[in-house]
Amino acid sequence: MYAELQSMLAARNAISEALAGRDLAAIQSALAKATAAKVEDTEVVASAQALIATLEKEKEAVAALVAACDARTLTALESALATATGLGLTEESTPEVATASTLKNSLIAEQACKGALTKATAAKDSDALSKGLAEAQQLGLSGAEVRVLQCSWVRVSFFPGPCDLVLWYVFF
Repeated sequence: MYAELQSMLAARNAISEALAGRDLAAIQSALAKATAAKVEDTEVVASAQALIATLEKEKEAVAALVAACDARTLTALESALATATGLGLTEESTPEVATASTLKNSLIAEQACKGALTKATAAKDSDALSKGLAEAQQLGLSGAEVRVLQCSWVRVSFFPGPCDLVLWYVFF
């Protein structure tokens, strides 16, 4: 009986230590040992089970952040960040939150830049196009969309007027 009590006490202590470390695998292992030692329905076991549930939710939230970052989708990032911050994850405690937050800000800046460039193109404003293209370059934007806007800047800057398309085709 004494050995059984010692085993139960050791299992409870192992759970307490695992809880302090917030290590999911260690908590699950300590909980399994506690179950084997017939430590049941104690406050420590309940705390361990609650922390396991929390850590699993945090793990899922981090996985969602990584997936949202990989997808580079603003709505997915905002949703994943809201879930993560709702669980108490912060930029300081979780690198994935910091990465997602930085990416979210970058995507917002990219969208604003693209919107300004589209507006400047529609208005045929070469100065605004020039500033927008410089901002796009600073943000690291590239690809077909930016090349089209660069061509628009050339057309607006060098070929204004009603025959700009004719000159555009002749020139390029």
